[in-house]
Amino acid sequence: MPDRNASAFRACVVIVLLACLIPASSAANPATKLYVGHAARLTARIPSGWQVEPKSQFDYAGSDGFVVSEPVLGQDLDEACSKLAESRFGSTATSAKSTLSGVPVCRLDGRVQDAEATALVIPHPHPFETFGEEYSYIGLISDPGHLDAIAATVSFSPELVTAEAYVASVLDIVEARSYWSSEVDWEVTRAEAMDAVEGLETLTFTQNALVGVLRKLQAAGDNHSFLVPPGPGNQLDDANGFGLLVGGNQVILVYPDSPAGRAGVQTGDLVEALNGRPYAATSDLIDPSYVWGSAADLTFSRPGDAGDRTVRLEQGPYSLYVPPAGRRLADDVGYLVIYGFTAFGQEVDYAAEARRVIAEIDRTPTCGWVIDLRLNTGGSYFPMVTGVGPILGNGTFVGWEYADGTQTWVTYDDGRIVDDGIEISDYLADREFVELHVSDPPVAVLTSPYTGSSGEVTTLAFVGRPDTRLFGEQTGGYTTANAGYSLFDGSFLGLAEAAMADRTGAVYPDGIKPDAPVDIDWTQFATNDDPVLNAATEWVTQQSACAGVELSPAA
Repeated sequence: MPDRNASAFRACVVIVLLACLIPASSAANPATKLYVGHAARLTARIPSGWQVEPKSQFDYAGSDGFVVSEPVLGQDLDEACSKLAESRFGSTATSAKSTLSGVPVCRLDGRVQDAEATALVIPHPHPFETFGEEYSYIGLISDPGHLDAIAATVSFSPELVTAEAYVASVLDIVEARSYWSSEVDWEVTRAEAMDAVEGLETLTFTQNALVGVLRKLQAAGDNHSFLVPPGPGNQLDDANGFGLLVGGNQVILVYPDSPAGRAGVQTGDLVEALNGRPYAATSDLIDPSYVWGSAADLTFSRPGDAGDRTVRLEQGPYSLYVPPAGRRLADDVGYLVIYGFTAFGQEVDYAAEARRVIAEIDRTPTCGWVIDLRLNTGGSYFPMVTGVGPILGNGTFVGWEYADGTQTWVTYDDGRIVDDGIEISDYLADREFVELHVSDPPVAVLTSPYTGSSGEVTTLAFVGRPDTRLFGEQTGGYTTANAGYSLFDGSFLGLAEAAMADRTGAVYPDGIKPDAPVDIDWTQFATNDDPVLNAATEWVTQQSACAGVELSPAA
């Protein structure tokens, strides 16, 4: 998915005070409505006319103001205040200590993007975990005219979020921000969803109603939005399963140190049977344990080997971190494999490893490059693009087209990714910058049907770049930008909010077709007999930077 977002328990007195922040009278105020701050696990009252802000700058907004809330890391209030000031206000923030219902808080004033804003950093009485991080503070941000009124109604009481309120708030987000929203009859969809959760005493079964909404989007053309229910499986940076991906009946990826890897399964193996029964091919790119169960007998064959073999797979933990890899090919060509990235928290390491591999290959001057994205199933494109930045070069590399037809642009500049004027990431802090011996080299990019989501962003980063050509098979067609929402009940919503556009503005609703189609032989992936790699390498060597040019040895 392309992305565009813990400390010790606090004193009991804080819990008591914050649990009672919402006055009974405000809940009945007809001029306000309930605001569910999903990521921050809070509720408040906001003006009834405010609606979800379509471009994700804030949560709800109206002509006279806005509100947004989010979890904030910090070992204490001062650290949490500094982190929110840095992430949201930048150099414009001024801070001061204050109290809210007798509880110490930090107050920030300044500008958030183009708007005057005020924020409170508040201790959370029920610390919670999101993506492996425990949060004990939240930030409540609003326009200066409304913050105090909203803050006076803040509550951390989960019982205020009924099944109806929870589903209604999620529907607000989906209707306002889905790229496919105009294709859905929201009056009917809302009525169906609210009927489905009427009378539910907990949020446990609300996922059924939300999955029904996502099916409406899917029928409209959305193949990218998804909902992960609460539980261990919603921590997308960690995994518990078999540790392989299967496309058709072929193993396309085995994660390092996973149950499948330890059992001897390899990329290119063909799945013949499951639990003694012939295997029905699937196109799902999820860990098979989700559908095979916690244990399975896997029978597979390996092209070139005689006979089948059967191994017992048992669900277990494994890391989703697959570092970039590469080597030097013949004729001064570099080869770099960029896998999907969902190991959130390891972005700096991933980008640094890609650059280390590039620098090692280019120690002897390299005239051109092959970048292999065939196993790039997505995640976050930030570390991917930062990693290949020395080869890609600076400038605009991708754009987003929203449902209203507007487009915004993303640029790369010496390690920094800036989206619509907002710096999104900088993963080169304290890292040596890599400068290639041959600037603006020719590049061949390899794609497959498993190149998806952020892998397609990374593909599009090179589309339109001079001396660049795509080889292989058409990408998966997950060519929308997903925003991630950590919901109030611990679910995770990935919502397709914009279509990807290349640097010319062209969009690719069905995936990206290669300039030079070449059938993939997964059994020969990355070997000397890989037909896609060989075709790409031959093209690179024919470009002027590689054809008969004498390269100087590295210093």
